[in-house]
Amino acid sequence: MNKAAAYFAISALAGSAALFMACDEDTVPLRALSDEGGANGEGGTVDSGPAHPGQAQQSGRIVILGQEGTGVAGATINIGGKTVTSDAKGNYSVLYPLNQPVDMVVTAPNYYKLLEGQWLLKQDRSRGSTRLPSVDTAKTLLQALSLTGIDVNVALGVISVWAIPLAGCADEGGVTFDISPRGATTNLVYLKAQFPDTSLTSGGKGENPHVVLYNVPIGQELTIIAKHPKCSQLPFPQDDSDGFTYTGKVNLEADNQTLSFFRVFMGPHVDVDAGPDASFDGSFDAATDQ
Repeated sequence: MNKAAAYFAISALAGSAALFMACDEDTVPLRALSDEGGANGEGGTVDSGPAHPGQAQQSGRIVILGQEGTGVAGATINIGGKTVTSDAKGNYSVLYPLNQPVDMVVTAPNYYKLLEGQWLLKQDRSRGSTRLPSVDTAKTLLQALSLTGIDVNVALGVISVWAIPLAGCADEGGVTFDISPRGATTNLVYLKAQFPDTSLTSGGKGENPHVVLYNVPIGQELTIIAKHPKCSQLPFPQDDSDGFTYTGKVNLEADNQTLSFFRVFMGPHVDVDAGPDASFDGSFDAATDQ
């Protein structure tokens, strides 16, 4: 197994269905559910000054998926055990300990719960906008997936993965993914121009996310493997360009109105010993893989 693969524990993720995607405000395609605000849909600018020794301040805005100009008022944001509520425009600010891993959970009535990959902060940062899909939007996305021929078992897990190129990796186009262990019906679909495309066997440059893994076993420790002809997956913990350090872990729940989002990072190519995944080409037959 690739030693740089991302290890994370899946306690339970059931019924997440198609909620790895969102609607862009200018078009109607399926798009990644993720934070936006910086150049890559990540964080924003650095907040000024350490006015709170030993703590980091994270600010941001909760917005409606597909209506990114409209904030979600009264959303509950829990980060590292600290809970705050968004204001009338969806804005929030929360303090939590510096250099301590935290999980971000966002909930609001009539919206799906968001569980983000774990990170830590070393200074004050703005997270930008975090998009939540309404229950009605989620139903529409499920119907759209069915039209592509994707058979999602809502009793199993769904994980969307975004491969982010860092220094030493010119771009992530051509990245392929695998997951271990696979279930009897575990499969994946790559995205092109924000749509699932069952003809693709790799992720394209600039996509977010690049792939959706569905019908994933729950209640097991999973390994996500990203491979690229000219880049290698970087080990966790990993810093992004916006000041967030990702640990490679995500906590997921058994809830049919919960969604997840996960990031991997790509850097310079490093030769590794061939392992069980060495011949993986970015696609597999879920009916035969156990």
